Amino acid sequence: MRKIFAVLRHGERADCAESQREILVEGDPPLTEKGLRQAEMAANKILDAIENPEGLYLVCSPFLRCIETASKIALKTNTPIHIEEAFSELMRDDYFGPNIFNELNVRQRKEELEKELGVVIIENNHILRPQYTETWRVATRRVRTAWHNFFENAKEYNCVVVISHQFVVDEIINIWKDHSSQNYDEGYCKLAIVSHDKHGYKFIQHPITDYCLNA
Repeated sequence: MRKIFAVLRHGERADCAESQREILVEGDPPLTEKGLRQAEMAANKILDAIENPEGLYLVCSPFLRCIETASKIALKTNTPIHIEEAFSELMRDDYFGPNIFNELNVRQRKEELEKELGVVIIENNHILRPQYTETWRVATRRVRTAWHNFFENAKEYNCVVVISHQFVVDEIINIWKDHSSQNYDEGYCKLAIVSHDKHGYKFIQHPITDYCLNA
């Protein structure tokens, strides 16, 4: 059976650009106003590619910038957002404290977020929680383990969209290519889409970011 998989990086984050949006949790910023527009454009591009949103499964890092990005797809398809810690950011001690997963916006004010974004957020039975702290090698191994476990558990869905962070997106793209990618594009809302059947993965949309440069 043919399935569609998409992987999407979050939009522009409010701690790396000018924004009027408040950062309530250090290390868990929202999107900027531009980031919200980028996420809207990404949602439209994904829905144009998959054609039929029935049987869609949205899985997302628990960080707010990813949830806000995912919300644009969720609103257009009336689909809940499933939170998966295994697709989280790289756990470095110069980025985060040891209790970051308990301090995230989605853990402190989930109901408020659902009302604010107009979506339903579901906590998965997480494949794994990233260890604190992680080396790059440990983190990429974590993503590969997570993807292969997740792939086996997502067989009932026609289309799966993963919304995550730069290194997670790149590592999943590497899995799809079955070799290490020389892809250094670090733009926001980086998007790739593949189909999968008994012959393996085939790109519908090769990794791209320039579609939302003018957001």
